[in-house]
Amino acid sequence: MEGLICYLKDKFSVTSDKRQLNVNVRDVATGLHQSYLRWIHTQGLNSSHNLFHKVRDKGWLIQIPALHKRRAPDDTCTRALTTPGGNGGGGKTALPGYGRRKGCGGVVRAAPAGLVVHSAFPLLPSHEKAELAFQLGCHVASVTHGHPSAVLPAGMLAAIISRILSRDSLAGAIMNSVQFLRRESDNQETLLALQKACVLADDLILHGGLSTDADRQKLAMEHIHQIGEGWEGHEALAIAVYSCCASCNDFGTALYYAVRHRGDSDSTGAIAGNIMGALLGEKSIPERWKSQIELTYVLREVAEDLTLIAEKSRQENWEEKYPTPLGVVRSTAPPNLHPGSRCHLYMPSH
Repeated sequence: MEGLICYLKDKFSVTSDKRQLNVNVRDVATGLHQSYLRWIHTQGLNSSHNLFHKVRDKGWLIQIPALHKRRAPDDTCTRALTTPGGNGGGGKTALPGYGRRKGCGGVVRAAPAGLVVHSAFPLLPSHEKAELAFQLGCHVASVTHGHPSAVLPAGMLAAIISRILSRDSLAGAIMNSVQFLRRESDNQETLLALQKACVLADDLILHGGLSTDADRQKLAMEHIHQIGEGWEGHEALAIAVYSCCASCNDFGTALYYAVRHRGDSDSTGAIAGNIMGALLGEKSIPERWKSQIELTYVLREVAEDLTLIAEKSRQENWEEKYPTPLGVVRSTAPPNLHPGSRCHLYMPSH
């Protein structure tokens, strides 16, 4: 989230036409990359990037001691940001086997891209917000990941979040976002994973007469294991989408499904939480869960800054809080949507 604000804070305003603004979503990689370098610093790691020592101590988040705690950082992300010849900030890597990995480390951080577009362009038509969110989400992931099955799910998540905030139902948000995915090349894995998720979620709902909650939970776990374990981007998004669609709009049920499987459950739980939070709001989160969240005041402040990014009253001392990135690093994520697979996504009937 910090990186998005750093780059966009001086460029977004309340307007109906994004083309009149001095914004190039491909340049967002600059703010994101330098923010990620600060994150690397909090994990006790150093980067060989020439800007690391210039940017690592900037901003307000780096001053919070509790954030300087190693929290099982993603291997692909850390290698891309620390290794000589690794990521320069734009998804282009010289590390064989790392830049083309499919890991879910990109999609888990893409939800704010959907939120910031919705916040910054309140008068933009919903489909244009979602398209911009999709592109921005792809760039978010491409800073550390290069495989389409890692990058495209991030774009899909951002677009889904954008459509939900535009008052779409969950099924409608998926349906209205998948058009952007279909235009991309190498989209088959992500499309097919989402297709399977929607089919299986409908199957669980059709079995609503199962005698006990335990039976439903057992069937849900069987379904999720058919999708995968969530270690790769397309699987992680699909498991989260399944969990949300199968939950009948209940936050607790969605999170239960998303975190109870044997795979990368913290990532799939985070993505499901993004979707359900946008759909149902904070009031849907059980109080016993909220009371155990770390650094609540930090999360609230950054989220509010992201939500109110276009409000001038919010921008006092922002340069010190969210430093403008040094230089420009271009993302190598696809600059334009283009024809891709003809695979059609099955949409849930609920």
